[in-house]
Amino acid sequence: MLERPRGYWPDVFHRFRRESIAWLAAAVVAAFVLAAVAAPRIAPYSPLKTALLERLRPPSAAHWLGQDEVGRDILSRVIFGGRVSLAVGVLSVALGVGVGGLLGIVAGFYRRLDDPIMRVVDIVMAFPFILRAIAVVAILGPGFINLFIAIGFGQIPTFARLVRSLVLGVKGETFVEAARAIGADDRRVLSHHVLPQMVAPITTYSTLEMGAAILGAATLSFLGLGVNPPTPEWGALASAGREHLRYAPHVVVFPSLAIFIAVWAFNVLGDALRDAMDPKLRGR
Repeated sequence: MLERPRGYWPDVFHRFRRESIAWLAAAVVAAFVLAAVAAPRIAPYSPLKTALLERLRPPSAAHWLGQDEVGRDILSRVIFGGRVSLAVGVLSVALGVGVGGLLGIVAGFYRRLDDPIMRVVDIVMAFPFILRAIAVVAILGPGFINLFIAIGFGQIPTFARLVRSLVLGVKGETFVEAARAIGADDRRVLSHHVLPQMVAPITTYSTLEMGAAILGAATLSFLGLGVNPPTPEWGALASAGREHLRYAPHVVVFPSLAIFIAVWAFNVLGDALRDAMDPKLRGR
């Protein structure tokens, strides 16, 4: 008896659930998100409460990850720092998808605008990502809003190129030509035929870029160009503790470990989604 073919999304879920490492990465991401949302409830101490007489103390029963250079609880600051890092990741990727996606759609769908838009994108991409972000922060100044704008600005060119290539690929498909033949205008072709084909690859790439955004935000904060102290952020926490690395390594290790685990989880999750959503792998 022949097996009834699954639909696209059930097929995606079927292939995704076979990857145990993907489930682990998804669980890690979910744990970070839940911890960030529930930070005021689960953090054992205030992230801003100091205790100078207990500065740089190692992990203990009272302070599981130890205390920093002014006696603040590192676990609480890592938990609250996740709120900033994840928020910067989500907002910057949203900015990259929104602006870059719009530029890519216009460039790919209206060929007369393709060359001028892509030449500007090429000029921006000639500079490394982190250099573009530093330039934006240097102009706007440090702070949470400027931080995610800087990271998002750095991601706009890559999303523009991705969406443009997707639009060009879909435009040549037979079903688009058939829609044109029966009188569909540009708006209908975009909304009913082009954009739905872009959901899967953009979702996959956005997940991968979340890890890059978190790492970029941590890098800028480590350089002193991120959020303003004493607001906790993973890169800023690692930067503040580097002077005490020799005799109090826990001050640097735990924030750095949070960055590593978060970036790893988003990269693995993005790879798993890419493999699951790739139509060339359907039926395997």
